[in-house]
Amino acid sequence: MPEDSAISSDADQQREGQAAAKLGVRDLASPFALLATCFGIGLIRVAPGTFASIAAAIAWWFLFADLGWPLRLAGVAIAAAVGLATIHLLNRHRRQGDNPAIVIDELAGCWLALALCPRSIFWATIGVALFRAFDVVKPWPVSWADTKVPGALGVMLDDLLAGAFTAALLYGAWAAMLFAL
Repeated sequence: MPEDSAISSDADQQREGQAAAKLGVRDLASPFALLATCFGIGLIRVAPGTFASIAAAIAWWFLFADLGWPLRLAGVAIAAAVGLATIHLLNRHRRQGDNPAIVIDELAGCWLALALCPRSIFWATIGVALFRAFDVVKPWPVSWADTKVPGALGVMLDDLLAGAFTAALLYGAWAAMLFAL
């Protein structure tokens, strides 16, 4: 990979002998780091992805839960586009790869997971739990996106796939319950 490449993955950085610098509180002065860490949530030392997913679900509840699925999916698309651009630009300046502090991908993935979810604390809680399970366990193709897709796209794609799996399962379970009644 060329030295001036704007996008790199953790594996690329290790092959090149470059360590990704940790993001810290001082980095939040950068708008890229501020967005990538979801306003600092990613700097939580223990389970930043889980905290970001919970924050994303709370934001979803207030922003999207009362809206139809087309507007929810528009929110996911906007979050994913902002996330891709932010991660790309942060990598250009800091070469972060898939740093655990970068959690904007969890926000987009969690919003996708809840896109077809009814407005219900029960379903939203199940959605967050399933999303985190898919994101941590990484079944195929989530694992493929995590390990084989480089740069910002790889960082974002594994979470979007985990969110899509969750959305499909949630919608299927919800629809099955409706038809069973």
